[in-house]
This record gives sequence, structure tokens and C-alpha cells, in this order.
Amino acid sequence: MRNLIVAVSLIGLVCAGCVTPKEYKYVKKPKDVVGQDVVEEVEDSVPEVTPEDVPDVDCKPACKGKQCGDDGCGGSCGGCGANGVCEKGKCICPSPHEPCFGLCCDLDLVCNVDQGTCCNFSCFDKECGKVCGKSCGTCPNNKQCNLEGKCACAKPLCGVVCCQTDEVCIEGVCCKPNCQGKECGPDGCGGLCGECPESTDPCSKPTCMTGKCSAKPAEGPCDDGDLCTTDDHCTGGTCIGDEAGCNDDNPCTADSCDPESGLCVHQEGPMNGAKCDDGNPCTGTDVCGDGLCAGTLLPADQLAALECTCTKDQDCDPLQDGDVCNGVLSCAIPEGLTSGVCVIPPETVLSCDDSNPCTDDGCDKKLGCVHPDDDTNPCDDGEPCNGTDICQAGTCVPQPAPDCNDKNPCTADECAPGAGCQNLPDAGGSCDDGDPCNGTETCSDGLCAGTAPLDCDDGNPCTDDACAPGVGCEHVPNDANSCDDANACNGAESCQGGVCTAGKIPDCNDSNPCTDDECVQGVGCDSKADDTNSCDDADPCNGAESCQGGVCTTGKVPDCNDNNPCTDDECVQGVGCDSKSDDANSCDDADPCNGGETCQGGTCTPGQGIDCDDSNPCTDDSCKEGVGCENTNVQDGTPCGDPGQSCAAGQCS
Repeated sequence: MRNLIVAVSLIGLVCAGCVTPKEYKYVKKPKDVVGQDVVEEVEDSVPEVTPEDVPDVDCKPACKGKQCGDDGCGGSCGGCGANGVCEKGKCICPSPHEPCFGLCCDLDLVCNVDQGTCCNFSCFDKECGKVCGKSCGTCPNNKQCNLEGKCACAKPLCGVVCCQTDEVCIEGVCCKPNCQGKECGPDGCGGLCGECPESTDPCSKPTCMTGKCSAKPAEGPCDDGDLCTTDDHCTGGTCIGDEAGCNDDNPCTADSCDPESGLCVHQEGPMNGAKCDDGNPCTGTDVCGDGLCAGTLLPADQLAALECTCTKDQDCDPLQDGDVCNGVLSCAIPEGLTSGVCVIPPETVLSCDDSNPCTDDGCDKKLGCVHPDDDTNPCDDGEPCNGTDICQAGTCVPQPAPDCNDKNPCTADECAPGAGCQNLPDAGGSCDDGDPCNGTETCSDGLCAGTAPLDCDDGNPCTDDACAPGVGCEHVPNDANSCDDANACNGAESCQGGVCTAGKIPDCNDSNPCTDDECVQGVGCDSKADDTNSCDDADPCNGAESCQGGVCTTGKVPDCNDNNPCTDDECVQGVGCDSKSDDANSCDDADPCNGGETCQGGTCTPGQGIDCDDSNPCTDDSCKEGVGCENTNVQDGTPCGDPGQSCAAGQCS
């Protein structure tokens, strides 16, 4: 009994030297938990004892795995802050106090999960938005929340109503454009679903039919890209031109058009040896040679028969064919003779090329060479700075100088006589287009080199970042975006009003003192068994609990029976075995030999023993345990009484 009293007093003594009720200390939270430090309150159920009543006893405090409560040596493992209570070594916030990052909010406050503080939540005079980290409501999709917490039209008011975000206002009525499956044409709300792109083909005209773009043949002038055709025009969707007229009426030239220049070419070589008619009846076997038609004189008898002999030029007149183009017959008299033959001197064959590209050269049998103007012919005076020359009234006329602007602001553009357009690097040129989206451009070696395009990433996952041409970066809030950092230990973040808002931090306390609880980044709550932790509830009546395999295992219940029938034995919670004297108890051992025992002051006191002497000298008197007095006859003949008397059958006679 004395030992039990000392143990109870020792607990009281140690606690008397520890933290007093309602005394607080701050405990740092783990590094991966965002918020304020936990405020813990020291348990206030500490009995008062006097140190002088207790002997010195060694005790090792056990606080591993505990936030609060008794350390097993009369001290405290910590407190739970304002409004918090300690249950089984863990701090909790009793209802209706709201937990908030290690704090227990006062009754009229709530937890602001965005900031990790307790605050006063009120949506008075607000329709939407957030107060104290909590929502005051949301707006319908045709409205948006303004800074005053009111739902306002997302678009300008249409008459007296708010249009949906995908609607337009038409004369005070909201209209939803319908362009599903359409490339072009009306959208049903006065607008267009798109326009068909202009065609680069002049013989094709873009047309919108039932919401789809298609091409139809077009009429009008065009360019077939062939310099050897004229009067190009669209026919049935195809550009067709007329072939250029390059016939010079000379049978001894091969006439064609040069596709590179569009100029007529009259080649003599291909026609050499071809049959022709030189217009002289005095020759036969006429063939082309070097662009001229010439024959050989007929035999003398034929010449005489044809009257081709002559003594003078006039003798040849009857033989003239009337075509001045192929030459004029004259009398050729060999030296030393008085007569000759009619021949066509080569110099009399007309060559009608006037070297003017703006005329069509020909030969009329009566008139000779003719050169009618042809302003459709191409011409070139050989000076590139005169532009693309054209024929006007038979003359090659220069046009305005070519546009040497190469649209490159980093070159100095000019037309050099005889050379044409020159585009030389201009170190002083400026080429910035004024659009911040593609960086700042500068000239270098004739090229416009820009800096890196503007990076509009604001590092905020809750905005849609883009660069508006000519304006710069724009950051539009989009709460549909995700900003979760995949770290379960700081809650699931979400976008709210363009701001990544912290989620609710998980409470990893599994209320099991036999585990070490923590939140593992990227994984979440993790509880590992730790059998070195203490789970004893400080009640000796149910034994000393211990952690085994992460489970708090019940200890051996103490046997408080002191085997004293004169005490009432019990185990007092938080104290241990206690035996109180009870003299009303019975301690009689049912042995009549020692009398009837009774409890006196918690001790079983023997009663008055039985006197078994029956005053008969012929019996042996004794008390048998559990039976009582026994008087057994002595052996017959045993002397007894007066002299001469002896015992017989237990009688003295």
C-alpha cells in the first residue's frame, strides 16, 4: 500500500513543476505544410502535490508521436492552442470550431483556405465572388462577377437583357449565330460565317453555294504566260491566246516565235536546199540558200526557146513576173560577148526587215516592201531603267522606270542605267514593324533581323496568355485551367478569378499514436508504424499499453487482490490498485478450534479458542481443525481417579 501511495504522489510532484493550465507554446509545422505555426495548449488536468511528500525517482518522458497530453512522468508533451483540445495525444478542434492550418477558429470565424487564417465570413450585399476564401455565389453564363461582387452582363446590355457569351445583339434582340458546317454565307444574325478566298486564277471566280466555297468559270482578259500569243482571254475557265503572226512571206526562212522574248525569229539555215520559185523563167531547179531563192540557168536551147537571151536589159522585160519582191530581171552579158541571158541579180531581191520591232514587215508584189505599224508587238530598247517598252504608232516608246522597291527596308533601292534595279544593303535602314509580338527588328547586311518574339508567359497557369498584334501581351483569366502542382500535401489548387488558389491541406493524423504520420510530397498522407511511440493512456487499471506492429496493444490488467479479506480491493482510474479497510467483511476461517475471527482495522483478528476439556480422566481431549472438540477414550486399564481405580470404556472405576 505504501508503494502505491508513493507512485501517485510522484506523478503529482513532477507535474507540479511543469507547465500550468492555459499556458501556451508554439510548435513549428513541417516544411511542406503552408500556413501559420500551430498553437498548442498545455493540458490543464494537473493534480497538486507537495514535493516534500515524494522521494526522488528517475523517469524518462515519453512524447514521441504525441502532440499533447501527459509525458508519463508528470510533465506535458504540449498543448493545443486556443479552442483546441487534446485527445489521445493528438490536438483536435471540437465542433463548432473550424480547424485552420493548425489553428482552431473562434466561433464567429471561418478558415480562409486561400491565406491560412481565420476570418469573418459575410456575403452581405454580394451576389458573387469570394469572401474569406469562400464563395458568395456564381453568375449565370451570360453574366460575370464585377469588383463590387455583383453579377453584370458579360457583354454590353442588349435592349433590356444580357446576351449569352456566344450571342450577338441585333436591334435589341439576342441572336446566336449558326455557322455549324459552313465555310461562308450568312450566319443568321446579320453576319457572315466567312468569305471565300480570292482566286489567283483570273479565269476562276470563287462562289459561296449552300455554305461551301466553290469555283465558277470567269470571263475577261488574262495572261496565259506565253509571250508568243496575243489577245489572251478566258474561255470556259481556261486562259487561251491567239498565236503570234511571224510569217515574213519569205519561203526561204523558217518563221517562229521565241518563247523567251516573244519576238519573231526568221531562220535561214533550216530552209537551205528547200524548193522555191525565184520568179525567173530562165532558171530551173530553184532552191533556197542563205535566205534567198535562186535557180540555175536553163540550157541554151531552152533559153532561146523561152527568149531568155538578150543584148540589153529591156530584152528581159517580157519575162518579168510583175513581182518586185523576188527581184528584177536584167541582162547579164559575159565579158567578150555581145549577148547574154536574163538573170535576177541578188541585190534586186527585196529584204524588207526594217529592224523596227513595232512594224510588221512584208513585201507587196506591186509596191515592194511594206511596214505597217503593229503596236501589239513587243519591243525593248535595251535600257532596263526605261521600264517595259511598248510599241506606239510604230515606235518603241520607253515606259516609266521600273519599281525597284524590293519591299525590304534594309536595302537602298535604285535603277542603275544599263544594269537595272540595284538593291544594296542600307546600314541606316529601319525595319521595325511596330509589332511587339515578334520582337524588335533591326537591319543587318541587308536583312531585317529580329530579336526573339515576345514571351507572353506570365507564369500564371490561371491565365490564357497571348500576344495581340500591335498591342502586346494579354493575359485573360481562365478558371477552367488547371494549376494543381500534383502535391497532395498542400491540397488541390484551383484557378479562381485568374489566381491559383491553394487547396485544403490534408489532415494526415490517423489518430493512431503507434504511427508516425506525415505527408509525402507527390504521394500524400503516409503513416508508418513506430513501436517506439507511446500509446499508454496513463490509466494503470487497464495495464500499460504499448505499440506493437503499429497497433496499440492492451497491457496486463493489474491484480488488485491483496488476499486480505478485511479490505475492499479496487483499481482507481488514473491511480491504480487501492485497498480500503472494511471491518464489515467476514474473515472467519470456519475453524471452531480457533474461535470466530473478525475484521478489526483491516486485519483479521482471531476469536476465543474452544475449551475441549470434558473433566474425564479417561478421555484424550483435543480440537480437530474444521470439526471441533474430540474426546477419545484412553486405553483401558489406564490408572485414574483414586488409587486402585482404572479406566475402562472411557470410565474411571
